[in-house]
Amino acid sequence: MIGSGRQIAVYAFGEPVDMRKSFNTLSALVVGLGRDVLSGHGFLFVSRDRKRAKLLFFDSAAAIAD
Repeated sequence: MIGSGRQIAVYAFGEPVDMRKSFNTLSALVVGLGRDVLSGHGFLFVSRDRKRAKLLFFDSAAAIAD
């Protein structure tokens, strides 16, 4: 569970995605849709058989703490 004091939107990618793609490649798909990967929202990708999923989420608070 991800806890946050603000509202977070989760966008689901409309087409099945090859789950072998790296998070960098998935980030490129998000940018191709005109969204900002660093916005703090979640981006959901699902495999063709819908048995696997990846969620791309950038937590700026964790990045600052490192």
